[in-house]
Amino acid sequence: MEAGLGIIQVGYAGLSGTLEILDKYREEILKRTNEDFIASLEEDRKSFYYIENNKISSDLLDEEISLEFTSEDFFIRRLGSLGVFGALYQFAKDNSVGIEIYGMDIPVIQETIEICDMYDLNPYKLYSKGSFLIICKEALKIQNDLSNLGVVSGIIGVTIDTQDKILHGKDHVGKLMKTKVDEIQKIREDKE
Repeated sequence: MEAGLGIIQVGYAGLSGTLEILDKYREEILKRTNEDFIASLEEDRKSFYYIENNKISSDLLDEEISLEFTSEDFFIRRLGSLGVFGALYQFAKDNSVGIEIYGMDIPVIQETIEICDMYDLNPYKLYSKGSFLIICKEALKIQNDLSNLGVVSGIIGVTIDTQDKILHGKDHVGKLMKTKVDEIQKIREDKE
């Protein structure tokens, strides 16, 4: 795999895990927030994106969107358990490629960040069903097209010509480490 492929995230990081936490601990969360917070999060239940045969579907879209790539050099990886960080790490490992990720560009909703703060969880390592990565040469064009069609997406990084997994945070640069356990497990263990 070559360096310079853009990495696009479609959908929100950690949203499905956030909704699972809300479903189980609604009363506890309501004591620490308010009805508007809960209502806003409930609206995001429609914000899941699915891809099959290069067609994106969602409850938010009137019809499927077909992706067209000018190069055969593209990859799609669904997010799920272990969150976006787990998927990125595994993608890099499976394809023997380095990645440079810009954490501040990862699409995540404020409610996910706040609930993760309440339970001391990392939203980027949280269950993220309904989101996926697209790795391709024409990332800017694809992401612009998706954005123009109302699809939540962002370019979050690029492949590089080393085996490094670099993560740029707000105030630091570090290594993207292997995610061993989905953050949702922490709350399941603490509450049992």
